[in-house]
Amino acid sequence: VIGLAETRRKGEQLTTTEGGHTLYTIGGDVPQRGVGFLVHRKVKDKIIKFEGLNDRVASLTMKVNNQYQMQIVQVYAPTTTHSDEEVEEFYEDITSVMERNKSFYKIIMGDFNAKVGRHEQGDGKTTGEQGLGERNERGERLVQFATSKNLKITNTYFEKKSSMKWTWRSP
Repeated sequence: VIGLAETRRKGEQLTTTEGGHTLYTIGGDVPQRGVGFLVHRKVKDKIIKFEGLNDRVASLTMKVNNQYQMQIVQVYAPTTTHSDEEVEEFYEDITSVMERNKSFYKIIMGDFNAKVGRHEQGDGKTTGEQGLGERNERGERLVQFATSKNLKITNTYFEKKSSMKWTWRSP
């Protein structure tokens, strides 16, 4: 399963590729933003449900085995040009989609448009020791959210080359 952000597709779509893979996407009324999942043909039969909440949050529930399910939430957070109210609404949407789904395993992934930075005192196990640079305001909000949901920001746990620790350089 690959999570997708900035799909730039309108509405909710379910597409099967020539290779037999399944593409689930949701976008708004105009072709911008959007999130989705590309599911490999070998696991497509394990998909229980796709829920596209809006053009920033989507959820995929899949069967892990006979006993457990896993929820994967794909997100695309508002950028710093958006208001704090929009950011709070975004986190409320994630909470809503998580609370409606009783899966044992949960993965929240995507583009949070945040810089988590180095591990700080008080982060507990929410962040690891492999973060880079200084945390920005949106990074602080992400850490607060992850802490409140007992989640880990796993890309701060794994050692990587410095050039692989971010996907975009801010102006």
